[in-house]
Amino acid sequence: MEVNPYESPRPGEKVDERVPNGATSVLQLLTEIRDGQRDLLELQRQAIAAQQQWGKNFNRFRPLVFIPILLVAFLPLLFRWFLFPIPPRPPVVAPVPARNVPPFVPPAASLDQRTAR
Repeated sequence: MEVNPYESPRPGEKVDERVPNGATSVLQLLTEIRDGQRDLLELQRQAIAAQQQWGKNFNRFRPLVFIPILLVAFLPLLFRWFLFPIPPRPPVVAPVPARNVPPFVPPAASLDQRTAR
């Protein structure tokens, strides 16, 4: 029985690896690529597992993250309140009502009144 090299094997049929002339280097290269891809996939799975484990551990310390944020937000206020206290405001003086004061007459107007007489 002649095997067609372009025909896919049928299910359950044992496949003999036939290497055409000069294809050993190509087959070796493809095998190395496949092995490299498997190694990278395993490394990626390990990295994802490590990230997930770190995320679970981080949840315990999540409330502690807010402490530096609160310090940065309130430290300037604390310095201002305790090291440089705000001086008290001076008392506000109530306005005094004006007494019977004659209206202000500018000097030019007084000259006009003298010349008008």
